Amino acid sequence: MSLISVIIPAYKRGYVIERAIRSILGQTHQDFEILVVDDGSKDDRNPD
Repeated sequence: MSLISVIIPAYKRGYVIERAIRSILGQTHQDFEILVVDDGSKDDRNPD
């Protein structure tokens, strides 16, 4: 199987990162890397 890159854009979305990663980990394909990209947003526990 091929390596899959999963890119999670996370600007002002810190409150959903755990859910997104758990979803990826639950997939049947297991040859992947996870990249979380945040361009300097402040920690936000709640949506705007």
